[in-house]
Amino acid sequence: MIRQSLKASYPKSCRRGYSSDVLSFIPNEKKFFFDSERLTKEENRAAIPKRPDYNHLPKYHHEIVCPDEIADILISADPRNVLVTGLAKDSPFFGRKNHKLVRKNPTKDAEHVKFYFATTGIKWLELFNEEIHALVNLEDVDPPLSYSDRFINGIISTKHEELSILAEFDNFRKPQDFELFFSSIKKDALKPEIQGHVVNHFPRYLLELEAVKQNTGSLLVVLDFLTESLKSLPLQSVIPVVSQVADIIYNSKVVDIKPRVRAFENFLMKAELVNPRVTEQLHPHVLDKLAYLYTFTSESNKALNAIQILVNRHRVSPSDETFSSFLETYNDGLKSRGLVTAEETKTCVLRELNELKPVFFHENLDWKVLSFLMNSVVSNELEFESIVNLICKRGKRTSIAFSEVLEILNKMFEIQETQSLSPLQKRLQFFQLLRRLKEDKLIDVHQAKQLIEKYDSSF
Repeated sequence: MIRQSLKASYPKSCRRGYSSDVLSFIPNEKKFFFDSERLTKEENRAAIPKRPDYNHLPKYHHEIVCPDEIADILISADPRNVLVTGLAKDSPFFGRKNHKLVRKNPTKDAEHVKFYFATTGIKWLELFNEEIHALVNLEDVDPPLSYSDRFINGIISTKHEELSILAEFDNFRKPQDFELFFSSIKKDALKPEIQGHVVNHFPRYLLELEAVKQNTGSLLVVLDFLTESLKSLPLQSVIPVVSQVADIIYNSKVVDIKPRVRAFENFLMKAELVNPRVTEQLHPHVLDKLAYLYTFTSESNKALNAIQILVNRHRVSPSDETFSSFLETYNDGLKSRGLVTAEETKTCVLRELNELKPVFFHENLDWKVLSFLMNSVVSNELEFESIVNLICKRGKRTSIAFSEVLEILNKMFEIQETQSLSPLQKRLQFFQLLRRLKEDKLIDVHQAKQLIEKYDSSF
């Protein structure tokens, strides 16, 4: 009652009113400015002080290229290099201020790299060495598993025998034979799931026939059939078929293997349209064979792609036969490009083969590989020192021929001609190299004396 009476007696005229003006705490040109503070836009700009010039002061912030942007296949940082980098003034790469590193980006030129601080240089070199990851030998990788359905193969084999007595059947040597086979399968009124399995297993049955393996003409006819049938195969059946074809062509003992390889290239290209990742999903053994086969048709780019997948995805080193054959094909193609200078050749090789750097540091390298590196990317003292390290690493497992030692020395003399060295400095480098080769047991005392007698008078 009291509350209601109070509410009723409260006069409406006593309500508090509020101002309709908007209160703003942000000054503008019309409010809250004194007349002396009103300036034009030009006067406001003129009142802003100019940025001071610091160009005359020493610069402590420098852009340093990332290690993963460097194209290299030869250089590895050891503790001695890290120490020299840290102690040298401005901490240049390996303590060599005049050495230029090639960038992976073809639009950017090679550049000198300075780290300015020892800690920066040490961390950078650690990241640089991470580009050389460990690889497994191909021989240590288990071969791919193969399986076959005896029941389904029995159905296909029985049907094959039935068709063999027909005059119009030519044992799968012409396209009409495949149509005859499938029409005969449909007449048998098999269960749909069994008929599907027959269709899926039929390509592998064909590739197991000795007539197909031995006769190039039969193989080409089968590959044409498989190429046209790829769209009807399930994705999981494409990879086993590709692997089986690669095995057949790799193991074939025919004089001219190129027609087989070209037919296989066409087949694989169509298979990649069905399954774009078919090459990536191949077994390491199959990838190695695939890269080797590509070298027969001078397809170094395709061989390079297969080896890159093998190295970077599977962390497996290619076989010596495959890698040597690839480099031989690649080198032939390199010579035909018309590269004018040795520096252009070196830059091209470093950028294109950069992804294969772990292979060049993996265990035992064939001399052909080392000779390729020496002739294509070694042009200064640091690179020569790096190739000698690889040669000495190889020499601990395999003996080195005397002719190969002469090739090493000739490369050193070639580099010396590009430098302003006194005869005494050249002689010192010669004896230091001989001592290194002798300590690593690449040459004996008798060979060292022969080399001294041959070259000592030339300095």
